[in-house]
Amino acid sequence: MAPIFTGSKFGFGRSATAAAASPTFQTLTFYMWGAGGGGRTDNGVNSPAVTNAAGAGGYVETTTNLISPSDTLYVYVGSPGLSNSPDSGPLTPHVFGGATTTYGAYSGGGGGAAYVYLNGAQGVGTLLAVSGAGGGVSYTGGGEGGGSTGGSGGDYDGAIGGSGGSQSAGGAGGGGDPGGTSGSSGSFLQGGAGGPGPSTPGAGGGGGYYGGGGGGGAGTNSGGGGGGGSSYVNPSYMTTITNTQGARQPVTNPSPYIDPNWHSRGAPYPNAAESRTYDGTSYYGGRARIVVSNGTWYRTFNFQGAVESIPANYSPYGLDFTITGSSPADGPYDRAWGWGKSSTSGATLCSTASSSSISYIFNFSGPNSDFTNFEVWTSNNNGLSNFTGAFSGGSPFTFPTSSSISAGNPSGNLAPNIPSGNITSFTITHGGGSGNSHLHIHAMKINGITVDFGRNLM
Repeated sequence: MAPIFTGSKFGFGRSATAAAASPTFQTLTFYMWGAGGGGRTDNGVNSPAVTNAAGAGGYVETTTNLISPSDTLYVYVGSPGLSNSPDSGPLTPHVFGGATTTYGAYSGGGGGAAYVYLNGAQGVGTLLAVSGAGGGVSYTGGGEGGGSTGGSGGDYDGAIGGSGGSQSAGGAGGGGDPGGTSGSSGSFLQGGAGGPGPSTPGAGGGGGYYGGGGGGGAGTNSGGGGGGGSSYVNPSYMTTITNTQGARQPVTNPSPYIDPNWHSRGAPYPNAAESRTYDGTSYYGGRARIVVSNGTWYRTFNFQGAVESIPANYSPYGLDFTITGSSPADGPYDRAWGWGKSSTSGATLCSTASSSSISYIFNFSGPNSDFTNFEVWTSNNNGLSNFTGAFSGGSPFTFPTSSSISAGNPSGNLAPNIPSGNITSFTITHGGGSGNSHLHIHAMKINGITVDFGRNLM
């Protein structure tokens, strides 16, 4: 069975030895990616043309030696920019800065920013760093996020794209064409909403230190693209290593903690065999991500719709995993969105064009895979009420699933089925059913931490 997804990148950090608390300040490095803007529907496929693509999120790498072990980090990872694909669910909520847009065949929402506060959540703590997100696409492209000023969204036939956010103000909303309405300006950490229009709305601006402006709406044709959000590094605490705007083409892997094919623009998978008409990456922007490391351990934060906090002297679980499947995603049934959030319709999917049994296998490694809590959210298209699970090839057990793919059904805590010692694998088996078999996995939590096993693509 060939691997479908691999990586220590997708959830936990890994560590040869757990980090020990230190009485002195310590050095931490932050690797941060803003989310990409939402794509256009365009009959089911995001336009491959770079000029018509949603904006990519920025990348920030920054370090500090002014963090005490007693400090606490508050980590915000924004949602991908959303689209109105008939298969992609609602356009709201947009989490952590990505702006909304109204429904329209060509309009996507802005991506959410990635940012970190010290010793208190937003409004209380000190903002350390932000990686700006890309603006959504309308008929023409969204602006790239990142850098000191985010990129501007594209214009089309009288509808103007939103401007990028800067270091002091949100990007201006783009003007609408006759009959359309101007987009809203961006603001602190928030992209501006796209302007409505009776023909096509403007796209949403990306979140950032200051968010990008929304594109202008169109009365007669198509709206403007959303502006990208800016990035920021607090000079009183942080030293900047890299602060770059997103790019729409594949780029060299910017850090050791991300898939080498990763890029924060929503686009079809580089492997043509896995680029599907209904692949969620055609509609959603690339995912935001933050990795924090002290040089011995690292901890990955993925989008899960909530703020996460960790002590600065964090000790990681030290888990790696890969995922394999008995069947690859099949044809138009591939909804490989994999956001790692249980309450959305996004899911990674194993399917086959027959009623045969199929399975996913999670292979675990690392110095600690001793699980005290293990939950998974699943669904299927075949009317099944249960899937079968097994840990480390041991005794099988059943857990509840759902025949509705609108949201994954929670399994409850599967820890009572876990044998003693380190766990080497977890297998989910779909027994086959009426019609073609589809096994959707919406989210997984291990020891209370959301594991993001989605494709981190272009």
